[in-house]
Amino acid sequence: MNPELYYEQSRIWEKNFLDNPFWAQKARVMTAMIPSDVRTILDVGCGNGAMANILVNTYEVYGADRSKAALSSLSIPRVCCESDRIPFKSAAFDLVLCSEILEHLPGRSYTNTIREIKRLSLGYILLSVPFKENLRFRFMRCAVCKGIFHVWGHVRRFDLSSIRKHFCEYQVLQWAHCGVYSRDYHPILCRIRQKIAGVWFCGEGSHPLCPKCGNTKFPAQPHTFLSRLCDDINARLGHQTAKTPYWLVVLLRKRENSNVLH
Repeated sequence: MNPELYYEQSRIWEKNFLDNPFWAQKARVMTAMIPSDVRTILDVGCGNGAMANILVNTYEVYGADRSKAALSSLSIPRVCCESDRIPFKSAAFDLVLCSEILEHLPGRSYTNTIREIKRLSLGYILLSVPFKENLRFRFMRCAVCKGIFHVWGHVRRFDLSSIRKHFCEYQVLQWAHCGVYSRDYHPILCRIRQKIAGVWFCGEGSHPLCPKCGNTKFPAQPHTFLSRLCDDINARLGHQTAKTPYWLVVLLRKRENSNVLH
């Protein structure tokens, strides 16, 4: 996903995310996890300030985001930067918050962002990521260039073990699931639905943008007999596929003997 194109769409940031009851639930879960000794918070990938606006009355909050369109509506101190190069001194914040960012980052940007989060945190890290997301199910196909892409540009999936692996110098203090619970889609049926039936994920309300050609017009796709058959079989296989929540929220604390470099 080309962030220069996608995240500068002002229409993404005009909505109040808290109007979504599941997003509001996640915000409550994250806020409740913040330890009592936290005073300063850096919100990495703060967007239009959905979380920062909740926290600003209790904490000293700073924001960092690469999108100028998103930052234009913030009143808190903020910097426009990449998540892997944040211009604050090391250990500058009691807690570094990172919500809905890591799943977007490929390769070196991902590893460097994690290093920056660790560098900037004095003690705590609070993360929110999609939980065991079926990335393929949310693939879309552009009618103009036939490019295939994830509706929100996600490139990786997470569970608690992967968080522990990438933050091994930290102790997991708390974790929780939240968001809408949904039944997974069988991978074979998903491929048939997309490749043969020609029905891909519907991105209505998600402002999809093709990263290859920049197309933003994705009309609703009519279901076919085969796509409905795949949906029906998947529903009948429900007892074989786990119903999972959308988000995983994790609070981490730096271990006393960790070798995190600042």
